[in-house]
Amino acid sequence: MFAKLIFFLLSILITLSWFKGGLYYGGAEVGLSPYYNPARYLDIQQFIWWADVAPGALVPQFISAVPLYFILSLLQNLFSPLILQALLFLSLLFLMGYGMYLFARFYIEKRKPIFPLIAGLFYMFNSYILVEVWHRFLYTGF
Repeated sequence: MFAKLIFFLLSILITLSWFKGGLYYGGAEVGLSPYYNPARYLDIQQFIWWADVAPGALVPQFISAVPLYFILSLLQNLFSPLILQALLFLSLLFLMGYGMYLFARFYIEKRKPIFPLIAGLFYMFNSYILVEVWHRFLYTGF
């Protein structure tokens, strides 16, 4: 329970510091569009074959994003696009840190109990991992 609390509080702190100025992360299709109009993204990505790309393109990797955009399209009636992006950012940070903690705990806790916590914190603060997950839309597959 202690690890969950640490990762959750750190995620809240980082999210509040990142979004305190009311600025979005990214722009255009990289950061703004999925939160500005998630229902439109849901309409586009719910099919494997995209007719919007002439003469059509097979894009099977985006079908995994359908649950995320469905949830975001429901939440868009309750929250602003900025809050939607901040909530997803918070969720990703928590899942990154706590997930790595659980992974490391499964393998090495018996030898050194502090190592899983260090592994989770390292993964959470590793900016390269965050950029690759966030910027390259890998979070939609989560």
